[in-house]
Amino acid sequence: MSGAVAKIEAMSPASEAQNPSAEVPGAKNSGAEVSGAETASTESSSAVALTPTPTLAVVPSDRPEDTPGPITYYPPVLVACRVGETTAIWQVETDPELTRGDFSGAWLLDPDGVKGFAGEAEWIEGREDPAAMARLLLVHPVFLTEDSEGDITYGGLAEGELHLVDVAASQEAAEAAVAAAKAEFEEANGKKSTGWGEVRPIEPVEGHPPQGLDEDAEKAVTSVLALARGVRTWNRDWAAFEAVRKRRLKNEPDQPRWVPIRLQG
Repeated sequence: MSGAVAKIEAMSPASEAQNPSAEVPGAKNSGAEVSGAETASTESSSAVALTPTPTLAVVPSDRPEDTPGPITYYPPVLVACRVGETTAIWQVETDPELTRGDFSGAWLLDPDGVKGFAGEAEWIEGREDPAAMARLLLVHPVFLTEDSEGDITYGGLAEGELHLVDVAASQEAAEAAVAAAKAEFEEANGKKSTGWGEVRPIEPVEGHPPQGLDEDAEKAVTSVLALARGVRTWNRDWAAFEAVRKRRLKNEPDQPRWVPIRLQG
C-alpha cells in the first residue's frame, strides 16, 4: 500500500487484530503508520437531540436473506482537529452489527485541498478546494478535539451547518438511558437488577504517534486518533448496553438504538 493514503478501508475488530496499524493519509513515506488500537467534555449549551434516519426503504431482493425486516441506518460520526493550516478528519462507524465502532475513513486537508491518494483521484470534484472537501466530508456529527484551532471547514460551511457534538450532553443522555432501562426492568419484575453495563465518558486514548508527517499534520492526527479511540470505546459501550436492553425489555424497540448523540445548539 502506498504511504500516501487518504482513506482507510473499513476494518472489523478481527481484521484490526490481524493488522493493528493503518497508514496515515498524506504521509511522506510508506513507513508512516499509526496504531489501530482503541474528550474532554464540551461545555453544554442547549444541546439538540439528533435523530438518524430510522429505516431505509430496501426492497426484499436487496436485503440479505438472513436479515428479515427493515434495515436500520446508523450514521457514522467524525472526529476533527485543525492545527495551523492542516485539518485531520477521522470517521468512526456506529453500526453495532458492522464494526462496533471501528474506523472507516481518514483524510488530511490543507489550503491546497485533500492530501494523499484522494488528492490524485480525478473522480473527486473539488479535491483541490479545502472548502469544497469540507462540505463533502463534514456531513455527519463532528467531535472536535481540544487541540483544534481555527475553521475546520475553510469557509465551506456556515456556523449553523456544522453539526458539532455536545460531548457532555451526549454522555448525560447515555447515562439517563441506562438508568431508565434499569428502572423500567426493576419496576416490571419487582426486584433489583445488575449487569446493565456502563457507558463510560469519552476520553482521549493515547496510542503510537504517527510517522512521516510534518509538525502540524502530526499534531492534528495524534489529537484526532486519541479522541477517535475514545469515541470508538463509547460506541462499543453503548452497543453492549443496547444488547442487554433488547434481551430484558421485550416491549422496547427490537433493534439497537443509535448512539445518543446530542449537538451543540
